[in-house]
Amino acid sequence: MDPANSYISGNSPVLADSIGNRLSGSVYHRYRVSDRIYQWVIDHVPPAQHIPSRLNFKIGIQVFHPVNCGQTYDPHTDGPRGDYILNYLIDAGGDNVLTKWYHQQGYPLVRDPGINLKSFENLIEVYSHHVPAHTWFRVYGRILHTVVNIERPRIALSLGLG
Repeated sequence: MDPANSYISGNSPVLADSIGNRLSGSVYHRYRVSDRIYQWVIDHVPPAQHIPSRLNFKIGIQVFHPVNCGQTYDPHTDGPRGDYILNYLIDAGGDNVLTKWYHQQGYPLVRDPGINLKSFENLIEVYSHHVPAHTWFRVYGRILHTVVNIERPRIALSLGLG
């Protein structure tokens, strides 16, 4: 997949760890699915039947790319796709990749959509989970979360469920 053809991308080349030290980040791209994949999702994933259009950004392929040894993506909340995201993990991106959720000190646990932090300072890890490849999983996107230990592209079919 060519990053130039992605319709959403996030660039996180430089982050700070929990004590402010520089940390190499990773890059995110989301791509539209083909008509064939869109129709398969609509036919086989019941919650997707409420997604109105193939051109809708709520169904896509997401890829996290490690860059310059950067194995971590920004702590973030998901954007306008909806509060819940259903993913099918095609490639986990490595054997020890974890999805982690955080509570930022001084803020509520549930946050507004579209937050991207460039630092892990003042974040308290509340949960961590290894999702194996070829697994469906749901993310509540309004709690700060990230993916760490990415060794190669992490690829998932991703659906925003409102």
